[in-house]
Amino acid sequence: YKSEGELKNRLELIGEQITSFQTETRQAYTLLISFGVYPVEDRTMPLRDMYNRAAVAKSRVKGRYDEIVSFYRPDWQKTLEEEDFMERHMQQAFKKGQMHFLLEPIVGLADGKTSAAIARAEWHIPDRKEPLKMEQFLPVFRKNGFIFQFDRFLFESACQTLAGWQKAGTPLLPLVVNLSNELFYDAHFVQRLEQKAALYGVEPRWLVVELTETSQTDFLPQLERAGQELRKAGFGLTVRYAWKGVTLANIFQHLPVEGIKVASGIWSPQADEKQRAMAQAMVAICRQLNIFLAADDVKTPEEQAHIKQLGFQYAAGAAEAPLQTPDELAKHVAQS
Repeated sequence: YKSEGELKNRLELIGEQITSFQTETRQAYTLLISFGVYPVEDRTMPLRDMYNRAAVAKSRVKGRYDEIVSFYRPDWQKTLEEEDFMERHMQQAFKKGQMHFLLEPIVGLADGKTSAAIARAEWHIPDRKEPLKMEQFLPVFRKNGFIFQFDRFLFESACQTLAGWQKAGTPLLPLVVNLSNELFYDAHFVQRLEQKAALYGVEPRWLVVELTETSQTDFLPQLERAGQELRKAGFGLTVRYAWKGVTLANIFQHLPVEGIKVASGIWSPQADEKQRAMAQAMVAICRQLNIFLAADDVKTPEEQAHIKQLGFQYAAGAAEAPLQTPDELAKHVAQS
C-alpha cells in the first residue's frame, strides 16, 4: 500500500465485511472489530516488538464504533516501556505490599452525604515519585491475565475493611468492587465470593459487585446466571455503562441490577444531542424500573448540578471527594 489512507480504507472494508457476515441460516452476530497497524521500517526488529507496537495502536481504538483503525506513532514508545516495566514488577506488587487499597466516596445528591464507596487501589513502586493509578496499570493487567489476582486483592481488601469497621463499631457503608467479567465464566465464582465474605464475617449486602458493559452478546447468558446467583446470595449488583458495548435493553433484560454507574461521555453538559437524549431516556427507564443512577468521574460543581437536574441520584469523582484510606473515610463518615 502506498499510503496509510489506502490501507485504512482497505481495513475498514474488511471490518465491514466481517461485521455484516451471516451464516447459511442468515444468523447474524454482533462483532466489534478493530485494527492496530505498525508500519515495519526495520526488518531486523524482533517480531515480538513489532507485535507490541501494533497492539499499542489497536488499544487506541478498541471498543470504539466511530474509529476502528489506528497506526502506531513513535511517541507511543513510552507506553510500551511503561507496560514492560509494569510486567517486570507486578509480581512484587502484592508480595511487598506495594498495592495500596483506597476508597472513592459515592455521594447522594439529595443530601450530600457519603452513601457508599468504590474500591480502588494505587501501586506504590519504590524509586518512582508518583504511584501508578488503576487507569494506568489495569489495561496491562487485563492483557496479561494478572487482572484476576488484582480482582481477588480488591475484593478481599473490601472484606477486610468492612470487618475492621464492624470490629471498631464504625458505621458500615456498601463497598462497590468492579470485577472482571471473565470471572463469571467460573461456575463457582459466586460461591467463592460468599466464602470469602463469610471468612471475614461480612454480610454480602455490604458488598456490591460492579460489572463493566461488554460487547460480547454471547457472554450475556453467563452474566445473567451469575447475576441472579449474586442477588440470591445477597450481594448488590451494578453495571458501569459507557455506551461502548451492549445496549441498555440487554442490561435490563438479562441482569438483575439495582443500579447503573454512567460514564461522563453520556451525561456531560457538553454532550451532543444524541447523548443528551440517551441520558434522558436512561433516567426515565431507571425511574420506572426502580434502578438508581450514579454519575462517574464528576469533576466540577457545575457537572454535579447538571446530573442532579437530569435526575441522577448519586455521583462519584473529584468534585465529590478525593480517594481516601479506609480509616480516613470512616473518620469522615463518623463526623458527618
